[in-house]
Amino acid sequence: MIGRLVIDGVRRSMEAHNKLGAGHREEVYQQAMLKKLPEAG
Repeated sequence: MIGRLVIDGVRRSMEAHNKLGAGHREEVYQQAMLKKLPEAG
């Protein structure tokens, strides 16, 4: 169960990074992740 949650979290963080591209400040990626979390349920 925990492994699945970790994999899902990593997948979502990679999606956010791929969508935004490299070179942004960490806060930009954090905000993108926060917007995606409600979709995860």
